[in-house]
Amino acid sequence: EGYDLWVDGCYLPCPVGEYRYGTQCQRCTDNCDRCVGTMRHECTECSRNFRFDFRGVCVRQCDEGYTASLAGDRCIDCDAYCKTCIAEYRTSCLSCFDGYTLRILDANTSTGECMQSCDRGFFRDAANDMRCLQCAEFCLDCDSLETCFECQADATL
Repeated sequence: EGYDLWVDGCYLPCPVGEYRYGTQCQRCTDNCDRCVGTMRHECTECSRNFRFDFRGVCVRQCDEGYTASLAGDRCIDCDAYCKTCIAEYRTSCLSCFDGYTLRILDANTSTGECMQSCDRGFFRDAANDMRCLQCAEFCLDCDSLETCFECQADATL
């Protein structure tokens, strides 16, 4: 009890931050408490205040509005309109601040860019259109120039 069974015998467990390689204990990568090899993606448990990113690499845990740098060692700003993100790029937002809508660009990571939400009486002509266009005359709510959901009080559909 208290030993690890390995191919050729029983050994004391390796300390935190190391893994068994034959009869030796080898160091895991930085910010990794448990691993199965020396590559960054071979970590199975990140150190305190670190988390796995979208690549499966341990990076610094950051506050809302910030993300870990690609090296994983420091926190950097998300794009100005991103509430949460996976990288500092405009197209890597996970959620947006109020008044903005997330347009998904990568279904694998559920990330995209934050676009200004259209006010009532305006619509976006296409999913990737950054501009809000005004509904047709006498229309209060629409999703295109041809489709009006609510008319002004003195008008009819």
